[in-house]
Formats: sequence, C-alpha cells, structure tokens
Amino acid sequence: MTQNLRRKSFRVISMTPDLISKVLFRLKAVALLITRYNKAVRFKPHLLRSDQEKLALKYDPQTDDPLRIWIYEVTGRAIPDNFMEGLKDGVLLCELINKIKPGSVPAINHSTLNWHKLENIAQFVRAIGEYGLKPHDIFEATDLFEDMNHTQVQSTLVALAGMAKTKGFHTKNDVGVKYEAKKQRKFTPEKMTEGDGIISQQVT
Repeated sequence: MTQNLRRKSFRVISMTPDLISKVLFRLKAVALLITRYNKAVRFKPHLLRSDQEKLALKYDPQTDDPLRIWIYEVTGRAIPDNFMEGLKDGVLLCELINKIKPGSVPAINHSTLNWHKLENIAQFVRAIGEYGLKPHDIFEATDLFEDMNHTQVQSTLVALAGMAKTKGFHTKNDVGVKYEAKKQRKFTPEKMTEGDGIISQQVT
C-alpha cells in the first residue's frame, strides 16, 4: 500500500529546452543579485553616520518630478507620491526598460516577497548594463531597497534617459542629455616625446 502511494505521488518533470532556458535565466539573475547585493552590503554598512547624512543631504526630491513625468510617458503608469517607494519592488523599473528595449526583462516578479523585489531590481540593473550604461552610472540594489543612496538612483535614471535619447528613443518631456561613452585622449607623437622628456627630468 505504501509503495503504491509513493508511486502515485512521484512525478517526472520533463525539462524542455525552453524550460531549461528559463531556469538558467533565473539562476543568472539570482547570481547577479547576490554578487551586487553582497558587494553593497560589504562596503556600505561601514559608512559613518556622517557619511550617510551627507548622502541624504545630496538627495533632491524635486529631481524626482521630471523623472516621474518621463517614466509615466514611457510606461503609462503613475508613480505614488513617494517616488522611491514606488520603485522599490522593481516592477516599474523592469517595465520601464522593457518599453525602452522590449524583451530586456522576460519575466517580472509581482510577488510581495522581498527576495522577488530584489530580483526585479537585479534584472533591471543587468538590463540597463546590457543596454549600454557604464557600471559607475548604475546604482546598487541597496541604494534603492534599503534607502542608502537615493541620489545615485536618480543619477542612474537620468543616465538611462540620456542613453535612450542617444539611441533614438524620445518622449515629449526628455530628461537628461545624450549619453556619451568616456573618450580616450589621443596625443600626437610630439606630445608623447614631450611627456617622455618631462618624466626623464623628474627621474633624474
């Protein structure tokens, strides 16, 4: 009797290529989340209270207004009065990048669990990096989720708006300026020779 019950309760899940692809995508997203989250947790809790207060003072809520309008134009969704709180579950952020570049985040979590909210943020971070934003322009998960640096969240959204504009995605109320990658300085042979001479003098 027991053996029959065990046989009936046993299910074999067929791993189709599509399912395997989805599982691998989720694993990569979770791995990225863990890496970025641990990096933030490792450094930011050591900030002195004075440093945290300085970051808070740099935050200008008025900068949220043009971003709020821009996000509404792109997604068609209004953000609650508390701008950062409205972004914290990561859903709107994922919808934003999906509108700018369709398919950037294939699966968005609508769960109220913190882990799923963090996963949404991680997927957004990954997607905007793939879209072209540089690492120094992208906020950490804790900047938003644990309210550590709202100024950096603002900067990331402004940079994203600029990148979208650069790639031809325009809205009625554009935010930010066109995004430009850091350019390498090029020196003429004469300048290189002059620099070598200065270094030689300093060594001697």
